[in-house]
Amino acid sequence: MKLTILFTLLFPVFVFAQQPTVLDIFNNTPYTDENDVTLEDGDVIHVIWAGPDNVINSPILTIGEVNSGQPTGDDQLLEVHAVGENYPPGFGQFSFSISAYPAGDPQSRRPQVDDRIYVRAFNTNNTQTATYYGDAQLYIVQGVNGEDYDPLIDMGSTDSSLPVELSSFTAVGGNKEVVLEWATESELNNIGFIISRSTSEDGVYKELDSYKTLKELKGAGSITTQTTYHYVDGNLINETTYWYKLYDVHISGKVNELKTISAIPNADNDNYLANYIPEQYLLKQNYPNPFNPETKIEIQVPEDEKAGFTQVSVYNAVGQKIRTLFNGQLNPGIHFLIWDGKSDAGSGMPSGIYFYSVKNNRYSEIKKMLLVR
Repeated sequence: MKLTILFTLLFPVFVFAQQPTVLDIFNNTPYTDENDVTLEDGDVIHVIWAGPDNVINSPILTIGEVNSGQPTGDDQLLEVHAVGENYPPGFGQFSFSISAYPAGDPQSRRPQVDDRIYVRAFNTNNTQTATYYGDAQLYIVQGVNGEDYDPLIDMGSTDSSLPVELSSFTAVGGNKEVVLEWATESELNNIGFIISRSTSEDGVYKELDSYKTLKELKGAGSITTQTTYHYVDGNLINETTYWYKLYDVHISGKVNELKTISAIPNADNDNYLANYIPEQYLLKQNYPNPFNPETKIEIQVPEDEKAGFTQVSVYNAVGQKIRTLFNGQLNPGIHFLIWDGKSDAGSGMPSGIYFYSVKNNRYSEIKKMLLVR
């Protein structure tokens, strides 16, 4: 009886499962990047499913890292191809096919009929070092054999206006700190900024923070009035020159490098940080993280007469408070606290996940950190 029931359930799947249809993807017009440089044979092309929300998400933008260029959010990378595929050398075009399955087919993989997909191309054969790329328009899979998807857009002309008009970008070195400030005159569909750093102007820049992890780096969307931004890079070595690149990210996922600037931290230059008053509360991610034996926690405090006493505490993974780092009045400004991995009783805590929180009458936030012995 059990075998008969199992056979009855499985049999229709094998008999009626539909075969995939073929979707042909090609371009009639050679792609050009944001510098109007035509992409060359071998440059990478990603075919990406836009996910249930049918929206193009920005890729991972940590230039130089292994996962650079990978989709984010609910977007999924389907296949990887290249400019020049199935074309004679030098044409700057491509042609290839992918499979599409009937919607709801239990044997299917993405994409399915009625799903939305898009093509993202990079200006190099290595996404880890790509600095320019572009998105084609969303395409709805029709599920008809021989259907064509022709991403015709010029990647540098999806919008004739600059996504961000930068009016200033400054870097001031403090004691083991560099303060970055910039202002935009206008923004168009700007979802946020990315900051990367190097110790030489022409060296490898590694991402420090982005709008994905730090709310103070989120863009203003579309706005025609001036907007100012502020970022503090800490735990630096005095008398060392640091170089910073600032990028903005369009809602389409397109990244634009705005400007490069440098600064030298100096123990004698504390005045700027000492006098800076933030416009809003901010609890930043501890640094370093993971850490051993100690880590630094930055708290930014605005003018707020109703805040009252502020308590900064550390909790273990089960929510027990193990250390009070501060309990009192925090004046407006930037504050740094150090946790040495010990409890209030002075005992060294074991490796594991811990939480740190800041709380007063007006602001409360908690973040996670990792202690590795």
